Amino acid sequence: MRPVLLLRKAMVAVSALIVLSGSVMDLSDPLHCFCYSRQCPLRGTGLYSPVSAAALMRIMREDIISMERKFIRDHAKRSRENYELLKSSGSPTAALIDSLIGLLILPSQKLFDEIAQDIVDDASLLENILSECSTGPTTRSPRSLFQVAQHLRSSAAHKAITVSAEILPEPGRPVSVDWLTFKDQNNRESTTVEITMSVETLEQFFYAFSDAAASL
Repeated sequence: MRPVLLLRKAMVAVSALIVLSGSVMDLSDPLHCFCYSRQCPLRGTGLYSPVSAAALMRIMREDIISMERKFIRDHAKRSRENYELLKSSGSPTAALIDSLIGLLILPSQKLFDEIAQDIVDDASLLENILSECSTGPTTRSPRSLFQVAQHLRSSAAHKAITVSAEILPEPGRPVSVDWLTFKDQNNRESTTVEITMSVETLEQFFYAFSDAAASL
């Protein structure tokens, strides 16, 4: 189970305790002393000030988001390092896909949107992506890197990724993947965003996205 999900479940459990114990928690009771140090200005004196349930929940939400930010930053750096190590292992494309999907799926929607907004297009990344996409009567292309990231996340979550690879690789050699296609279907509008990327462009996107995630 993901660490961030465990944190959120813990928060829900504490919320239930707060509701059951009333709107104000008496922190002089040892059973209620799971307050944060900054909520206990009288620490060291053996005295605690009462904290409202709403205030405590707000602090917990802030701390959980802060912990998630650190987790995602560290995960982005590790993913980048792992990919660089695995790149020479003989299966660079598999390592690239695994690393990217983990980064796309792990962040909460709020943090994911922050990451996607901060992607730096310093090497004509969007231009490269759009040049490889094809459109049709019911398909359309993204208009920004933010939209690219959103559609890739949705595609990964719905297992709508297909690969284009050679049919018969040489014996003892891994299958060589040339292209990946990510599909994100909008049932209400009966349209599909289809993003096709070469492995080289996908790697370029991974570097840009992991840089943004590591800078959260």
